[in-house]
Amino acid sequence: MKIRFAGLEDAEDLFRWRTDPATMKFSLSEEKIELGSHLKWFRESLANKKRVIMIAELDGEKAGMVRFDETDDKSSVISIAVSPEMRGKGIGTELLGLGCSTYLKNWKNKTILATIKKINVISIKLFTRCGFKTRSEDDEKIVMGLDDEKTRD
Repeated sequence: MKIRFAGLEDAEDLFRWRTDPATMKFSLSEEKIELGSHLKWFRESLANKKRVIMIAELDGEKAGMVRFDETDDKSSVISIAVSPEMRGKGIGTELLGLGCSTYLKNWKNKTILATIKKINVISIKLFTRCGFKTRSEDDEKIVMGLDDEKTRD
């Protein structure tokens, strides 16, 4: 698997992945979006210095996306999506691990946070496998965090 920064050529794929019914079921925002508003958001996202979007490719095919949103000088929030065509092939762990290691090598933030719906058991297991630990939870969501090992005392 290879990972690269997203470009405008990825906009329609990301829209398709985002509007996939399975993705929407587990997304924190289940709001339907239109292509036009997605394209505007995507262009703004590519220009946003506090947002990093990476695309994973496997054997020349787009396999998934990892996005990091800087929240402050110490942490970022992660979002991940596997393309519908690649689901069930066991690539989630590699996608998440590669995305996090690339981000931690290149950006100042040393803590990555994920907010996951509790009904999304697969994602909770995935993030746990990749070293994320529970930080907090409520009836509907769990917040998990990954700290860069180099920043620990």
